[in-house]
Amino acid sequence: YATMKGQDIAIVELGARYADLVDRGITGWRPAVRLPLEREPVVTVGAPLQQDPTTAYLRLASCALQGRAPVVLEYIWHWYDFDRLACRGIAPGSSGSPVISRVTGHVIGLLNTTTQGGRPPYTECSLDHPCEPQGAADPRGLVEMSYATPLVRLDRCFDQTGRFDLGGSGCPLDPGRQ
Repeated sequence: YATMKGQDIAIVELGARYADLVDRGITGWRPAVRLPLEREPVVTVGAPLQQDPTTAYLRLASCALQGRAPVVLEYIWHWYDFDRLACRGIAPGSSGSPVISRVTGHVIGLLNTTTQGGRPPYTECSLDHPCEPQGAADPRGLVEMSYATPLVRLDRCFDQTGRFDLGGSGCPLDPGRQ
């Protein structure tokens, strides 16, 4: 399952069972079970995909969340209730990197998009320049801002046996209908 509507997330089924991974010493990060605080301290780590290999190295960034964006627009995509973060050092190509709460140690989101390091846009809300609509005629891109898709309530998209179920009560993911 993958979507760029409402949230930006992919769910992948592995061939290995969870118990088999644990037996091999592989344990996953725990996703958040609550919404983060508005100024919750976070850390993110990722290796952005870059055309210039000298800039494609592992990056660690630390900051506090900057609240929540009700709507984020970029190019043809729209997302809801994304966390804002202004951590320095997040580069384009970092999408999918975990955003980890320094309070709980849980993954609260995945990096989605950023205005950091991008070229000046021709217009707001364009590719590589996300914006937050303030009104019908007033979209605005925030300088040096990154956005993360939240993971809270994602557990509601799995049934009792651990199988993915978009129809689960409270599952926040788009069911795929137009």
